[in-house]
Amino acid sequence: MKIVRGIDFLEGSREEQLPNFESNFPYIASRAELNQYAEGIVPWHWHKAVEVFYIERGNLEYSTPNGYYIFPQGSGGMVNSNVLHTTKPQGDNTVQLLHIFDPSLIGGETENIIVQKYIMPIITAGELDMIPLYPDNLEQKEVLDLIKKAFNLSEQEDYTSALNYIIDTLEKRGYVDADFKERVWEKESKSSMIIDNIAIPHAVQKAGDAIVLSVGVFREPMPYKNDNIQVVFLLALPEEIRDENLLICVYDEIMSLVKNDELIEKITHSGNYIDFMKVLYKRN
Repeated sequence: MKIVRGIDFLEGSREEQLPNFESNFPYIASRAELNQYAEGIVPWHWHKAVEVFYIERGNLEYSTPNGYYIFPQGSGGMVNSNVLHTTKPQGDNTVQLLHIFDPSLIGGETENIIVQKYIMPIITAGELDMIPLYPDNLEQKEVLDLIKKAFNLSEQEDYTSALNYIIDTLEKRGYVDADFKERVWEKESKSSMIIDNIAIPHAVQKAGDAIVLSVGVFREPMPYKNDNIQVVFLLALPEEIRDENLLICVYDEIMSLVKNDELIEKITHSGNYIDFMKVLYKRN
């Protein structure tokens, strides 16, 4: 996730020049330290890309030609495609997390029925400049929580709590059963599941017949015993493996990643799931 402290424009316009925004993967994640911008504001600008944001710290005023909105810490929203807008922090140390992506990232080509039915009606609605989300609304809070979690896979203080966090998240979503965590740690107590600071915990899951792979990436190495964990590949296996070739492919893929120091370095700098997938996409 890139730290941003200013804005650049395409020559001769107010269209923002989005750094590292590539046509084959039109998405960037950024952490905007808004009080560091020149004159303490983000000037009027626009972009074709959709902007989804979360206010990590402080209060932020958003203005569009249709009016203005105040977003306190813990709130967020969406700025629609091609909407002219400006922002101004209300106080010191205001930090905003942003997902900025072209609508094609979700639906693909414009002829796609999903684009025509669900995406185009939103991004072409001239009256819909922004969708504000506030945590005092329970339904909106659920969306805000998802937006926030998309920026960081975990904010735990050590490997044990981080792995438990990942397992608990999988259990809440129905991917593993309630006893899966116990089986993982039982295996860990018998033999190490760490290779070159890469953790590969695994155990049988009884919630379904799918092979479940969850990846955790840490901003800083997580200390555990004599290792410093950078990446976790958590593997949950069904009791009966229907396709052993698939399992072999999964293991081979994980091991190829573990042995690629350059790739692991790039993975550890992934700010979110999409950044992680972008690294893998470029690899292939």
